[in-house]
Amino acid sequence: MNRLLHVLGWTVLLGCLLAAAWFGSWVLVAAGIAGSYALAWLGHFAFERNTPESFRRPLFSALASLRLFVSMLFCRPDR
Repeated sequence: MNRLLHVLGWTVLLGCLLAAAWFGSWVLVAAGIAGSYALAWLGHFAFERNTPESFRRPLFSALASLRLFVSMLFCRPDR
C-alpha cells in the first residue's frame, strides 16, 4: 500500500505540473508538491508506521521515490 501511495503521489505531482504549465498557475505546483508528500507520508505513517526519510534527507527521499515510481511504471517493483 505504501508503494501504491508513493506512485499515486508522483502521478498527482506530474498531473499538477502539467496543469500548471497549461494554465500558468503556481498554485497548482504547490498543490502538486503538497499532495504528493501527503500521500507518501500517509503511506509511511498509516501503513508502514515509520518516519519518512524526507524529514532528514528530502532530496534523497524524492529521488528514491522517483526511482520507485519509474520502476513501478515498468512493472519492476523489486529493482
